[in-house]
Amino acid sequence: MTILIEIGVIVAGFFLLWLLARAIVTPIFRKMVFTGDLGSLGNVMIPHEQQFVRNSGGYNIDMWWIPHASSKEALLYLHGNAGRLPHFFESFSREYNVLAPAYPGYGLSEGAASESRVYETAELAYQWLLDKGVGEDQIIIYGHSLGGAPAVYLASRRPGCKKLIVVNSFSSLRSLVRRRYGLFFSLFVKGWFNTAKYAARVKGRVVQFCYRHDKVVPYEECEALFKSFTSTDKDLVTMEGPCHSYFDIEFTAHNFKLPPEMMDKGQG
Repeated sequence: MTILIEIGVIVAGFFLLWLLARAIVTPIFRKMVFTGDLGSLGNVMIPHEQQFVRNSGGYNIDMWWIPHASSKEALLYLHGNAGRLPHFFESFSREYNVLAPAYPGYGLSEGAASESRVYETAELAYQWLLDKGVGEDQIIIYGHSLGGAPAVYLASRRPGCKKLIVVNSFSSLRSLVRRRYGLFFSLFVKGWFNTAKYAARVKGRVVQFCYRHDKVVPYEECEALFKSFTSTDKDLVTMEGPCHSYFDIEFTAHNFKLPPEMMDKGQG
């Protein structure tokens, strides 16, 4: 009986430690996921038309609309955890109309970011383009880093889009944390941003770009995400270099007829 009591005390102790660790670690990871507008210092230099839509919580969502004089295509840019990065827009706007929404808590968007709110923001932005008269087959969904998660989610629900472009993104947040910080810490991430699940539902064109020596999202994460896509029209483009956010944006945004030596077509 004494042994059973001692075992019970030990189990209870471990359970309390687990709850304490969870209470401490989970908010830290949430803050790491939604860091806020680290890239917003250059925002004032980007000419754009300010737009707002309202989400299901009644909060206003800030969107930048950059119209093109002649293009019918629209690029929907879904940003990473540092916000809308100013240096992306020169390349985007050279050839496309550009719509760049900010998740709740970013830019002028109201409310707090969460996985469901991020997905909803992507949906609202896509619908805004349709309401504006952009043909669904003229919409390119572009997701960078964390933005790859809502981009893949959106493409899985909108099979009529022209193509999906994913740059330096992950298969799931838990998998990313496991690779970077270890199994123990991955247990606190729950099922956040399980991009691989939605990748299996994407049926259209997919172009995925990955830097082999990315310091933020390990290359193995990119590979894991690519293998999750069931689309038969998919390309994985591996680029050398360690840079996660400062890459050849021009290449990722405009070059879809890629030379064979830069493709790993249909792997996975």
